[in-house]
Amino acid sequence: MFFARNASSSLCMFLSFTALISAQPSPVFETWKDDPGTYHQPAYPLIFIASFRDPQIGNGGIFGTDVLEVGAPSRGQELLMLLSDGTTERLFPLAGVHDGLVDYPPGPTNGRINGSVSEPRISIDGRRVYFSYFHDALNFQPYCCGTTGHSNFDGWPLGEDLYAIDIGPKIDDPSFPADQLRVSRLTQTTDWYADAMNPSVTSATELPTGGVVHTGANEVDTELGRQLLFASDRKQLRNSNQGQGKKNKNFNIFTARVADDGSSLRLVSIRQNQYYTTTSTLSPNRLRVGYALSYQATTEEPRQWHIQEVRGRRWGPLYGYGSWPKRPSG
Repeated sequence: MFFARNASSSLCMFLSFTALISAQPSPVFETWKDDPGTYHQPAYPLIFIASFRDPQIGNGGIFGTDVLEVGAPSRGQELLMLLSDGTTERLFPLAGVHDGLVDYPPGPTNGRINGSVSEPRISIDGRRVYFSYFHDALNFQPYCCGTTGHSNFDGWPLGEDLYAIDIGPKIDDPSFPADQLRVSRLTQTTDWYADAMNPSVTSATELPTGGVVHTGANEVDTELGRQLLFASDRKQLRNSNQGQGKKNKNFNIFTARVADDGSSLRLVSIRQNQYYTTTSTLSPNRLRVGYALSYQATTEEPRQWHIQEVRGRRWGPLYGYGSWPKRPSG
């Protein structure tokens, strides 16, 4: 869970979490407004993802938060907001409104959108949400012996891009129409191998398949000013963890500056912030000083990941693998 307080006036606080609901054309949530004795009334709006239970998958749905499922969440995950009056409202994607911002019609199809939202993060000032969106999280194809599921799935072909939605007007006035909130697309990959570290190697048999994934966008203040951190496999490398099968993609941390031209946001000065050629890293999250990330600490076990932290130019373990020789104070 990630919290951010408005820097200027402590206007509100947000909580990002994932909910699981049954498939229906319009999700309906009971809140404190319906039953104050059962449900807590928060003192701030909530941003959350709602996902449908997927009958194709035995465990009821994949949110894309497992290190082995980063590139393949279930379809139907939407970005919603619990308002101060106890009602909920969809923010993204809205069919007929956001169609031009995505690479596959959002639907819905049979009451479920065709894409999937993941990893919402709140900006430092509390008035913007960064999130990722898979364009074509459609039905899984059989991968072996007529079995359908994630086991050896490479990832959705159109990949996942970063987006931002400015929710300030909705905070100031809960009646402000959600379809008028500014949404900006921050990344767009038209060529899987455009940013490959080894561009001469273009065969899908030698590079990971599935679209390029951008995930975990999170603002952080650095010596270069305020930057957007995110993880991506845009370098198109496999890591050395053979236990992950086709899922052993190499994710690296990138930084970029968010520029605002008045009509939309865009990323400029995108840089690779660290280089792993053997394992992978995911889920950058800001700390009071620096930021933390999840680091794949072994090439032998798919889910052995530890927490690392970055403070300025210093890099070291926060939990798990290794130790600081002289841990910085503060």
